[in-house]
Amino acid sequence: MRIVCIFEQELYAVHYDNQADNEYNRLMNLWTDVGYLYEYAKNHHIPNPDVWAEQRAEDADEFDERLDELTLKTDPLDTFFRPFHDNEYGREMRLSQRKGKIDRNKLRFYAVKVYDNCYVITGGCIKRSQATQENEENDKEIDKMKHVRDYLLSHDIVDDLSFYEFLNEQE
Repeated sequence: MRIVCIFEQELYAVHYDNQADNEYNRLMNLWTDVGYLYEYAKNHHIPNPDVWAEQRAEDADEFDERLDELTLKTDPLDTFFRPFHDNEYGREMRLSQRKGKIDRNKLRFYAVKVYDNCYVITGGCIKRSQATQENEENDKEIDKMKHVRDYLLSHDIVDDLSFYEFLNEQE
């Protein structure tokens, strides 16, 4: 596993050893592929798969635009990535688990917050129901987020300096 920079010194993504691309690019490629989304909808018995697929592709465009806005410093990334667990609101935790989402958008990025306004995307999912537990694919993505958090903790990532030192060592 490697961590690669997506947007300069703010947004990173995990590039897993068994994947062709990092998680940000992998997910954006899937989420903008209407053919993939249509098959996904059919396989999950989602009504009106063609309409649903178009809506998810629009959601992906909205995600991309929002992240572009954030990197232009209109708002910090902290406004996009929210605590994964509701009981974490208002508390700052080292390497906390986060979800990147836009209201009324069915796509989610999962990330680990390294320090203020710096995140590592670990995966993501298409939200099909209100309950997170009703989606096996989502469980897998949550496990990846936990694994990356544990991996960073095991490498003593405690602040921005230790994070950048870690990044330099992996090159």
